Amino acid sequence: MKILKASPKIGNWGFRPRHVSIIFVLLSFLVLGLYFFATKSDAYEEAEQFARTNPEIAKRIGRVSEVNFQFLDGFHVASSGSGGDASFVLGLKGEQGESVLDVRLKRVANSWRVEDAYLTTKSEHGVRVLPGAKA
Repeated sequence: MKILKASPKIGNWGFRPRHVSIIFVLLSFLVLGLYFFATKSDAYEEAEQFARTNPEIAKRIGRVSEVNFQFLDGFHVASSGSGGDASFVLGLKGEQGESVLDVRLKRVANSWRVEDAYLTTKSEHGVRVLPGAKA
């Protein structure tokens, strides 16, 4: 007759190591799904286009060569019908240095547009970047 050993329990909640592994895998898929949902959205594409073409950003850090989504710094995308709002934090790399751009967008008539943006460089913090002008 075989004696079966019980899996060790973790803490007082009765989780076994396999439960922790399953939760970790599910959370990983959730995070990856959120990342891809955000970076493939029309709002993100508009924010990235704004970062690459805004002349005020180019004046401070040079031509933007790299735009990175700062997923852990937070983001927000909400749309309903033809309206909505979104915000992203983007890491920018330019010819003269690196910076962080906080972009807020609004969706009107199925079109995303930048409402507000703030740029943080090594020497400047929270500089408002005006939307509208293109390089």
